[in-house]
Amino acid sequence: MSLSSAFLAEFIGLYIMIVSAAFILRHESFVEYARSFAEDIALRYSVALVELAAGLAIVLQHPVYEISYVGAITVVGWLMLIESVFHLAATEEQEHKLLDHADDRAYWKVFGTLSLLFGVYLATHGFTVF
Repeated sequence: MSLSSAFLAEFIGLYIMIVSAAFILRHESFVEYARSFAEDIALRYSVALVELAAGLAIVLQHPVYEISYVGAITVVGWLMLIESVFHLAATEEQEHKLLDHADDRAYWKVFGTLSLLFGVYLATHGFTVF
């Protein structure tokens, strides 16, 4: 695979691993952050615009559609695009509906663990390509 695929797998994989570990260990902090994020329209728009730019960069520079870690990078880019458009278009009420399950600790552990495993998958392939 290309050096750009390896770099993106390393970067995105490590990022997801760090954030997922924080999800698992500091659930309460993330719930509080998510609730304040839903209420602060300026913060929501700012984060959504940065996420939109990052998602566009990945999708435009890495349009690989295959079932492998390389294709997973493109899927991450598309998910970032979709999520950013949602946050740009959603009302505060719609944002709050997403948080209905936020107090469920089991949800955060399962989501955090699956995300952590995905991050390990990407990082492992990125660091062992060559």
